[in-house]
Amino acid sequence: MGCCGKRKTGMSVRTTGPTATPPAYPKGVTSATSGAGVVLEYIGQNIANQTICGPSGTCYKYGRNARYLRVWVRAADVDFMLGTRLFKRVIPPKAPQPTAQKVAEEPRVEPEDAQESAPAPTPVIASRRAQELAEHYGLDLDDIPHTGSRVLLRDVQEYLDAMGVAV
Repeated sequence: MGCCGKRKTGMSVRTTGPTATPPAYPKGVTSATSGAGVVLEYIGQNIANQTICGPSGTCYKYGRNARYLRVWVRAADVDFMLGTRLFKRVIPPKAPQPTAQKVAEEPRVEPEDAQESAPAPTPVIASRRAQELAEHYGLDLDDIPHTGSRVLLRDVQEYLDAMGVAV
């Protein structure tokens, strides 16, 4: 009911909040001075803003709106906050690892004895089904080109197709 006696029909309630909001910091804490802590996301159903104080005495404001959906929590208060079952830990996305650039090495001259005792090549790793299919057709896994860390069934099938063998 409105203040003038008029009825309101249906309320607009958003049940899911935004997916990526910056964390809300308690008073006196900024992103630059946050130190050790964890970002928690409110998973409760209450839409209104609320305040909860942790064992360290720090009070945190949270709610199901864009500003207070994610909350930065001091390390001392994390277990308490997770124990309320109103929050879940936000796992930050992994930053892409910089790929190590290979440094060109100068070719070494090895003695003839060392060339004779060269280490044996590492065996090719293949999936179980790829091994079975290769054994069935009498193929050597070393001959099958593959794109990844191991030979897959798809790689064996493509190799057989290229040879003209119907699988």
